[in-house]
Amino acid sequence: MKLTIYLLIFLILASCGPSHPTQQAAPAPDTTSTAGTVENRRQLSESISADFNGDGTLDQAFYKKENETSGIIIHHGATNKAVRIGFGQPFAHLTEFNWVDYWELVEDSIAYETTFTPDGDVLGSKEVKLLHPSIFVGAEEVGGGLITFRNGKYEWVHQTD
Repeated sequence: MKLTIYLLIFLILASCGPSHPTQQAAPAPDTTSTAGTVENRRQLSESISADFNGDGTLDQAFYKKENETSGIIIHHGATNKAVRIGFGQPFAHLTEFNWVDYWELVEDSIAYETTFTPDGDVLGSKEVKLLHPSIFVGAEEVGGGLITFRNGKYEWVHQTD
């Protein structure tokens, strides 16, 4: 519960922008990106299918709540292996996804990752190349992030609205 409160406070504060006037604001978001647009949002009860790991076979992702926690399950089509993200296990700075309101498939080749100062203030953003379709998870008015397959594993790319 403390982690959920900390995460929500962090996301809210991060979405407020720089707190120091000498910091540079984040560059304007890529207007060609579809992540976070209302038209692409899916309900958490819907699955998402794409080749998330780049092996040429369709994979399927599910959002699931289990007991007091939640996460994403990705079934790889070629191996039938299930990758569990969240469910109380560390994934970047997260351990669960109870805060998520919606998710969507992102097929962009570039995303912008929010960067922070050591004190936690928003510093700006950096361009990230997406090699495969990714999953955006988010909450209304606080943002979210991408789950993308890079360097042989799933990684988190932090984004804010």
